[in-house]
Amino acid sequence: LSAAKAFVAWMVRDRRTEANPFEHLEGGNPETDRRHERRFLAVDEVRRLINAAGSNDQEFRGLSGPDRAMLYTTAIYTGFRAGELAQLVPASFDLDAATPLVRLSPSQTKNRKGAEQPIPLPFVPMLRDYIAGKPSGQPVWPGSWYLKAADMMRLDLDAAGLAFSVAGPGGRLLHADFHSLRSTCGILAEQGGASLREVMTLLRHSDPKLTMRTYGRLQIHDLAKTVGGMPS
Repeated sequence: LSAAKAFVAWMVRDRRTEANPFEHLEGGNPETDRRHERRFLAVDEVRRLINAAGSNDQEFRGLSGPDRAMLYTTAIYTGFRAGELAQLVPASFDLDAATPLVRLSPSQTKNRKGAEQPIPLPFVPMLRDYIAGKPSGQPVWPGSWYLKAADMMRLDLDAAGLAFSVAGPGGRLLHADFHSLRSTCGILAEQGGASLREVMTLLRHSDPKLTMRTYGRLQIHDLAKTVGGMPS
């Protein structure tokens, strides 16, 4: 609706039409009609998911359980989307730099700006061992798993005894699909002391309102600690 109104408004300004028939229409509130809300995973759930994947013998579209464990860990530490992770090659990682990082080229990102994301030092040795021997120029996590990433997550969530969907505020269902790992990245960074600006930069959001909608809404589960610290 916004795009249609803007387009016809331009037509009016350019004298291609006399009036904007959409001008009186009001858009709905997407917050009241979300079809697929995601949840973040708590630290304990993250550990259970990674451990369950690491010991899972079942393959998913060519990815073994240990492959998925490293994939989930990298997703949570970087906030990268499934399609971005699927394009990473060994050369994408610079683990010997003063600040170890992983790079995405402009053609690999959603906003076409590229990205450089630092990697936590404790994770570097594990990642180095995992990447060692991977074919140069080939995806670190090959295959078409990213097209069915939610099904892949459900496989390991079930193995970990974790629910794919849980009841959220107002009884709405919150789902733990692969993209929820991106929300998990934001909320865990915030819990670690990151500011809104830092989380916004980490998730590569162009608007702080988007960051607040995606990870700020999830803070409701932590507010008990906040109000519990107020003076009596």
